[in-house]
Amino acid sequence: MLEIKNYTEDLQKEYSRFCKKNISFLNYHSKPTHIAWLRDYRESFFKVAINNNKIVGCLHGYRSPLILNGKTEMAMNLHNLYSDPDYKGSGMKLLMETIREEDLKILAHATGKLAIAYEKIGSIKIKSTWAKKFIIPKKIFSSKQIRNDSLYDKFLLKGFNILSNKNLKERSTLLGVLKNLELFDNNITDDFIEWRFFHKFSPITYTVQEPKTESSLLFSVGKKNFIPFVRVFSLQLKDSENPKNLLDCVESIAASYGIPIVIISITSDVDLVQYNYKPYKNMPEAFCHSSSRRIADCKIDGISTDVAFNSFV
Repeated sequence: MLEIKNYTEDLQKEYSRFCKKNISFLNYHSKPTHIAWLRDYRESFFKVAINNNKIVGCLHGYRSPLILNGKTEMAMNLHNLYSDPDYKGSGMKLLMETIREEDLKILAHATGKLAIAYEKIGSIKIKSTWAKKFIIPKKIFSSKQIRNDSLYDKFLLKGFNILSNKNLKERSTLLGVLKNLELFDNNITDDFIEWRFFHKFSPITYTVQEPKTESSLLFSVGKKNFIPFVRVFSLQLKDSENPKNLLDCVESIAASYGIPIVIISITSDVDLVQYNYKPYKNMPEAFCHSSSRRIADCKIDGISTDVAFNSFV
């Protein structure tokens, strides 16, 4: 019989088996540090579907900010919905039970049947842009080097700040950049910022900012099938500025560290074709859903989603 329960530490070994089978053998989801980070945020949950002592599905959630009808609010972000194909219905049961429990929800990066299911329950679609660009690396990639280097010192281009959430010396500057974003409201988002960026197990995030215009982007570095990539997951442009200079900076960083791919995964409408980025054929979509309220306008940012959770931790 299928049972939905909260994750506990005694399930770690079984959860690792489930992730290797149903996500990827080299997944980050079952790493103890990643799980500890997810569970350490008080506004979060971690549920699993169990059948005869075997995990057959999982769903994580954490409360993150969005702008709803012009005002910043906190919504439950549902992510990492996976199920064992041998146990049909386990993932949907996890999802529907949570949708009933939570009023305001962010449902990000959905494709195929899941995106259709989100639309059927009355979710509001949020414009997303996913594109990638292949670049020529200048050297062989070394994760150790990029972890140990200070990008601020090595790639201090004229007019740009390059910061990392893991460099304590840059914390106050990075905090200032984050709190300058439209998404954040000091009264309700401070706990989220602290957990998302400054927890000891939080994913590594890099910020490129142009102080003169206050335009900025956030990016992470990850791997898929041993191939490293840079992922830009938040892009904040002021006025009519275009992102060319910011993207050129990120591409230079990627090439210098031996990274051949730059991926853009943002929840805004930006024409990237002119910068030689190729849009995804199957574009992941983001949604906002409320069980009780009418949503006229909703904005989210990649900062609020899990899109960059697979960066080096």
